[in-house]
Amino acid sequence: IDSISKRINYPKNHLKHFFKHHCAYPVNKYFNSIKVKHALYLIQQGYLDKHTIESLAYQCQFNSRITFFKNFKSIVGISPTTFISRMNK
Repeated sequence: IDSISKRINYPKNHLKHFFKHHCAYPVNKYFNSIKVKHALYLIQQGYLDKHTIESLAYQCQFNSRITFFKNFKSIVGISPTTFISRMNK
């Protein structure tokens, strides 16, 4: 949001308010959903065949494994571990 704000020369707080008003949810939730969708894509492409879930979290720009798990479960409805085990059946 900082870089977008600077690029369009629009105050960050106004941009956040504008986004929330027109998208019906906060900008952070939107960005986290994009990150989780990217994680789902990487999982389906076999990323976890050679990497850990923690590596996946950092690859998708989450600050920690815990934050990744929390957002993944919030958006997908199940934990990444459960998702992976169901996918492998």
